Amino acid sequence: MPGVPAVAAPPTAPALQTLAGVVGLTVLPGVLANEQQHVRRRFNDSDRTLVITNRYSSHASVTTLSRNSQRAVTVYGGAAGLERKAGAVHKVDFAVRSMANTFNDVNKSYRHEEGAGEKKTTFNLAAAVTLPVPGAPPPSDPDQPAQPGEKQKKPAAPLELRAFVVSDADAFTDFALANAVANQLL
Repeated sequence: MPGVPAVAAPPTAPALQTLAGVVGLTVLPGVLANEQQHVRRRFNDSDRTLVITNRYSSHASVTTLSRNSQRAVTVYGGAAGLERKAGAVHKVDFAVRSMANTFNDVNKSYRHEEGAGEKKTTFNLAAAVTLPVPGAPPPSDPDQPAQPGEKQKKPAAPLELRAFVVSDADAFTDFALANAVANQLL
């Protein structure tokens, strides 16, 4: 239609894999679901993909959530599982994990089907990734004495790439942020 701007299509699965690969991760195919622990929104089986969790690591990015895990539940609507990419040299801390009885609903039936390869387990929902920047100068040496008239140098942190990857953009939608205070903290 003339005068109407085109809307970009959502990224395809290969595009997401490529993006995840930049930070040493892979995205599992399918959507995570849980038959018992989920948010009720539509009151049908599709609600099982609105998974909740209070499983956080000790990484600095989720410290507040980890300390308050008894009451800090985050909601993910249509999340995928994350894994470390084979051969990746990145330092990866999986900061948020799903509840133990979550399954990867590869056929989108919203029901656990062991025969379809849908094993109930814990999946990684968010990852804190670091990687030293190649060719960056080394950090300054704090043990080196200061020159006359100079202050003592503080140790400089090494230059590094940092990324926090969440497997579900819906964790940051108005619905999630308005109904789950823990998502605001995330």
